[in-house]
Amino acid sequence: MKMFKNPILLNHADPDILFYNGIYYLYSTSMTIDHAYEVYTSTDLVNWENKGICLENALGLTRWYWAPDVKEKDGVFYMLFTADEHMGLAVADSPLGPFVPTGFVLDRSIDGHIYFEGDDMYIYYVSWREGHEYALWGCKVNSDYKTPDLSTEKMIFKATEPYECNINGVVEAPYMLKKNGKYYLTYSASHYESPFYCVAYAVADTPLGEFVKYKNNQ
Repeated sequence: MKMFKNPILLNHADPDILFYNGIYYLYSTSMTIDHAYEVYTSTDLVNWENKGICLENALGLTRWYWAPDVKEKDGVFYMLFTADEHMGLAVADSPLGPFVPTGFVLDRSIDGHIYFEGDDMYIYYVSWREGHEYALWGCKVNSDYKTPDLSTEKMIFKATEPYECNINGVVEAPYMLKKNGKYYLTYSASHYESPFYCVAYAVADTPLGEFVKYKNNQ
């Protein structure tokens, strides 16, 4: 039996794992490299090997590389990245990269997540850019899978509940799951230093909602 103890990787946070062709690929925020993302691989989720940098200095942005999200579609790998509180989309032919930015970027936006529904691509993220109240937002991506269709952009929800507002009002880190025709959006609620910091979820009938927060989140 394979055993592990935490931390599996020291000085890493906000992990995202892609399983592809029998290998797990891990992307994360690094506490030691501020201008880039590294990628780690494993076959057992216990032992991890550093495969090097897969994206760095994207679009001339050189700090705060946080919370990457990677998905595969038809052999192409898509990464939503955050750098210096700007969110962009990058593409690669391999899960090891190099990921190449498509040029799309949203300022004052973080914590991007990609969700494929058949041939439709959706993205979810936190945004407080001009004209946007701090909240979770979502939209469809055009059929090129490289640029968002901002005409579909919609506020998913903002922090309103006591457990979300203990230290400021914070909802972050969206992640979509679908089961039995329902869309479950998990997210982190409240400030990470708050004793109320938790993972919560909301449910909708369509990818962009209306989402209803689970009544027993806390």
